Amino acid sequence: MGAATRRNQETGLPSAPGVIP
Repeated sequence: MGAATRRNQETGLPSAPGVIP
């Protein structure tokens, strides 16, 4: 989940676990 949250800051997408590959 931490990784997804990190990606969220870059992409602006929802930081849901497993949503962003």
